[in-house]
Amino acid sequence: MRPADDTDNPGRIDRWFGQLGLWMYGHRLVVFALVAALLAGAVLCAATIRTDNSFDAFFDASDPSYNAYIRYQDDFGSDEIAYILYRVPGAPNGPFDLEAMGKIARLTEALEDEVPFLREVTSLTNVEFMQAEGDFLEITELGEDMPQDQQELLLHGAAMKKKPIYTDALISRDGSHGAIILEMAATSSDPLDKIRLDPAAGDSLGNLYPQASNDRIVDILGRPEYQGIEFWWSGDVPLNAAYNQTVSEESALLTLLSIALVAVIAMICFRGQLLGLVGPLSVVLVALVLTVGFMGLVGYKLGVLFLIAPTLLTAIGVAQSIHLISEFNRLRARGELRRDAIRQTLENVALPCLLAAVTTATGFLVMSGSKLRALAEMAIYLGVGVMLTFVASITVMICIMSLGRNARAAGAPARGEQAPGLQRLLTGLVAFNHRYRRAILAVSAAVFALAAVSASTLQVSFNFLEDFKPHTQFRQHTDYVQDVMGGMLNVVFIYEAQEPEGAKSAALLAHLESLQARAEESPLVRKTYSIVDIIKDINQSFHGDDPAYHRLPEDDELIA
Repeated sequence: MRPADDTDNPGRIDRWFGQLGLWMYGHRLVVFALVAALLAGAVLCAATIRTDNSFDAFFDASDPSYNAYIRYQDDFGSDEIAYILYRVPGAPNGPFDLEAMGKIARLTEALEDEVPFLREVTSLTNVEFMQAEGDFLEITELGEDMPQDQQELLLHGAAMKKKPIYTDALISRDGSHGAIILEMAATSSDPLDKIRLDPAAGDSLGNLYPQASNDRIVDILGRPEYQGIEFWWSGDVPLNAAYNQTVSEESALLTLLSIALVAVIAMICFRGQLLGLVGPLSVVLVALVLTVGFMGLVGYKLGVLFLIAPTLLTAIGVAQSIHLISEFNRLRARGELRRDAIRQTLENVALPCLLAAVTTATGFLVMSGSKLRALAEMAIYLGVGVMLTFVASITVMICIMSLGRNARAAGAPARGEQAPGLQRLLTGLVAFNHRYRRAILAVSAAVFALAAVSASTLQVSFNFLEDFKPHTQFRQHTDYVQDVMGGMLNVVFIYEAQEPEGAKSAALLAHLESLQARAEESPLVRKTYSIVDIIKDINQSFHGDDPAYHRLPEDDELIA
């Protein structure tokens, strides 16, 4: 690579960049107009972006597991839920306290009536409870026939606790906690027209599922009429809402922090020079807007991985800008005309900046082949964003440099050059590296070896809870729910019979039962649930609630 001062014999690409700089110097208003038009188009495209952090946002449409998941949704509807755990502190009868049960009945009705995108609510007060009464089978709901005294409610509670189907679902094993399950009619990945609460209110986060549903749930639980009951909530709806809120808030916050950081760095590096402040800020803002506009144009969604984009593009944009400004200031301080300084600046540093951008973008684009859709999309929009940052730096920055008279500035202070203290530090660092080069190489090799050993201890893990810090509400609530009721993650197996009513076959049900028994042997499995459990519960009820009959009937006729 030739020295920076060797501007007499620029290469072909360098000369082209120099001529581009001269053209932009003479047509800066045209360049500004083109950039403004691009920004306007990018803003329009960015307005179409939605936030999606659901699990299926991570998978490619051709993935077999994803296709099985979509088929499950087609057959059974949305699998997304909100799970509300509650406790009645100070009540010796726990969730079967008479006053508390009345509040839960009213809460269940409020949730049914007010939560949008809801398919069904199930709680201790509206679940269908089958119980033998002599020769009859009685099916009741507590909310419709609430006991008149505490003792009667306790008898009902004791009967429910004998039913395994309710344990770790609507009531904890020790009977201290109750739960409410909200099954949703929508999924986070549904089209916008299906998850928009008010068609006239636009596509703000609060008007879309799951945010609208989660906000209403939280609002209802906070009402004074439910005081005296402690609530914790978890599940898909709070999880996706927490992700969406985090991405929405932190992407804006990180952008503002990045801009503030740019301003501070520019003030330090260029000692208050207006060009050093306005130039990098403009480059970063233009690059961010164009990148988000590209995402909207190609139909990408904002996910948690987008949070690295503002910081990354800021770092790259500032680096590109500082290279250009430093070289421009050096040439101006040497006495070059503004026009010639712009030409030589691009001849000297545009190609290295381009190569740095291309290699960085290539590094990201390599990941575009990932089977995880969110990661593949991130690789593409970050790669494009890096190149857009380079384009912004050699257009916006150069046009800003061109503002002012085309006069020599030989007597001006050499802004942008290293301060004496910094110059001494850098010179001393070079001397130190040269003097102790062997020791530095040895230490570097030792550090590399230690890093290689440490890398071998890394484990592949997926735990969505660890995405949230321990003090966040969602993580605290979910940790508590899991401690009381078991894990919130589940695995779904779909069985398809080859003939009508084949799902009622005793042989198939026996196979399902054996699969559940095998799964429950694992320490990672807290509870299994299938049609087998429903049939067992019915069979027990038909035999006077005798726990010995909590098993499958012996033949197909009894099952049917």
